[in-house]
Amino acid sequence: MSSVEKDGTGRALWKSLFPPPRRRNGPHDTIKTRPSRARVLRAKRPSAALRKFFAERMVFMAKLLIAYFSKSGTTRAKAEQIARVTGGDLFEIKTEKAYPQSYAGTVIVGKKEQLTGELPKLTGRVEDFAAYDRVALGFPVWWFTCPQAVVSFLSQYDFSGKTVWPFCTHGGSGPRGSAGKIRAHCAGDVKDCLDANKLTDEGVAEWLKTE
Repeated sequence: MSSVEKDGTGRALWKSLFPPPRRRNGPHDTIKTRPSRARVLRAKRPSAALRKFFAERMVFMAKLLIAYFSKSGTTRAKAEQIARVTGGDLFEIKTEKAYPQSYAGTVIVGKKEQLTGELPKLTGRVEDFAAYDRVALGFPVWWFTCPQAVVSFLSQYDFSGKTVWPFCTHGGSGPRGSAGKIRAHCAGDVKDCLDANKLTDEGVAEWLKTE
């Protein structure tokens, strides 16, 4: 006889660790431990909420670059919001020569660049640009379109096969002809420009799901 059988305390411990099968109405009516086929199929099928959860996040599966030009910091804040929601990589487009501190001075220089087609020189480059499938491109609207610094950025890389989502901030003019100008200098699939002034986190997901 084992020590467990001799010792009442041990027997109680044994029963607590290895309880007999539960019974419902009689000694032969035990609860089935193997689920039915229907129950298995139901368990394998994700809920509607779970399917929606993953569907919404499929837009973030492709590698995303968030490149932006920002003079005052407004566009930078929107770019950082998009990066926080999507997990994309941030890259700031910077000119070698800084624009004037004053608003009036920047307006004059920006207008001159637009009229002459001058492309300001940029500092820094995106590492392994070819690895990105999608590019969110942000900028403030200057003279009803994107600044020439953005055109400088577009001229430095091959956008073939990439999808480009422009987004802009502005003082009331809206995106205007920004997308058209970007398409003229970009070989990628350029979407319509998003007005990001009131962009929400939920709006980011809806925007990037646009095909």
